[in-house]
Parts: sequence; structure tokens; C-alpha cells
Amino acid sequence: MGKQIDQKKVRRDIHLYSWVGAFVLAGILIAANFIAGYFSVRLDTSEGRIYSLSSGTKKLLRTLDDALLVRVVFSSKLPPPYNLNEKYVRDLLSEFRKASRGKIRVEYVDPGKSEKEKERAMQDGVFPVELDVRTRDKIEVQACFMGLSFHFGDKKQSIPFVQNTLSLEYEFAQKIKRLISPEKPQIGLVSNGEALNFEDEALKMFQSEINTLYSIQPVDLSSGIPSNLLSVWVIGPGKEVKAEDLVRLADYLRQGGSVGLLVNPPLI
Repeated sequence: MGKQIDQKKVRRDIHLYSWVGAFVLAGILIAANFIAGYFSVRLDTSEGRIYSLSSGTKKLLRTLDDALLVRVVFSSKLPPPYNLNEKYVRDLLSEFRKASRGKIRVEYVDPGKSEKEKERAMQDGVFPVELDVRTRDKIEVQACFMGLSFHFGDKKQSIPFVQNTLSLEYEFAQKIKRLISPEKPQIGLVSNGEALNFEDEALKMFQSEINTLYSIQPVDLSSGIPSNLLSVWVIGPGKEVKAEDLVRLADYLRQGGSVGLLVNPPLI
């Protein structure tokens, strides 16, 4: 009899502890969910940390000294896979907002709700694009908005159409950089040794992107290096650079200048 009583007691205790454990676990989960929602915490466990901002982007956002508005202009009920682009944009802008310490404000706009919003979006540089939308029995072409505009003071930049999310952090960062630093930094491109420039066929494909970010200034080392340059680059010289020119380049480097070399070792 004693053994039966003990067994019943043990089973009762196990049930009690199980219910208590379940309530404790539920309480922990509720508290964790509340804290995560209140502080907007998100852990990035994705492969390659695709939702984490780069250190360069975070550094840029910390330089914001005034409020910056981002208007997200997406049509409602976008068909797959375009609706995933909108979700990615929302997640990425959440990270931008947190990294800016509240300096970035985000507005979400559905231009289909009013003609006024549609006109405003197009004035900001976001235009509708035609998408194939599949319904139950047919495919229709619909004009949809999928873009953003960035506003800082009286200046603005836009991304008319978010088609690819792979480089979206970079695009956002560059739009913000151009708003807060409208003057492009100058980079010197050395011409000695028949070095390449962005007019040459080998580099022409990069010319548009480089000119978006920087002002390019030709540099003849025999005439000295201007002091206003962010950096000096020597790209693919076809023959050896003269020793006296290399001395000037070395002096510039010793004085704190920044030098980039894309050369074959025997030529410099």
C-alpha cells in the first residue's frame, strides 16, 4: 500500500511540476516577446548576415545631424515575387532607422489610394512600372509603384523601381550620402607610365558608377600631386614609371596621403 501511495504521489508531483514548468515557459516567452517588441530587437541568424548593416553604412548614418525622411511608395497587393521586395525594404529600413538613432523617419504610401499621392510620388521621382499579374484564368498587365524617395532638407533622391534587393543597402547608403554630402570627393588618377583611366575600354564599364560617387582628376606625377585629393590611384600602367615620379608618390604617401595601386609588380 505504501508503495502505491508513493507512486501516486510521485505521479501527482510530476504532473504538478509539468504544469508549473509549462506556465513558467509560457511566461518567459510572453516576456521575451514583449521586450523584443518594445525595443524592436531582431537577431540576424541568416547565412551571410544579409539583414545586418555594414560598418560603413552604420558610420554614415551616425553622421546624420538632422532628420531624413524616406517615403516608401509601393502599390498594395503586389503579386509574388514583388511583394517579397516590399517586405525586404521594410526590414532593411528598420535597420537603417535604428542605426541612425531615430534620425531617419519612414513613411509608407499607397499611391493607388488617391490621385494626389500618385502625382506626388512621380514628382519625387518614383514612377509606375507595368507588371504581369496572374489572376485565376488570365494574365493582366497592371501599372504598379515599387520605389522610394529620400528627403533631406530641400534636397531629394529617388529609387524609381526596386527590382533587385541584392545591392539595396548600398543603393540606400549612396542616396543618403549624396543628400548629406552633395560635394563629391576628388580622386586623382595618375597618367604616368601610360596608366589607364576611365575613358579606356577596360575601365569604361565602371565610369558611370565612379562619376556618381567621385570627381576624377588626372594627375601627372612630374607636375606634383594636388593637396585636395582624397586619394591617388595608379591603374594598369603599360610601362615603368620614372624613379623621380615614384619619389613624389612616396612623399605623398609619407605625408598621410592615400594611394591605390593596381599594377604589375615589375612596372612600379
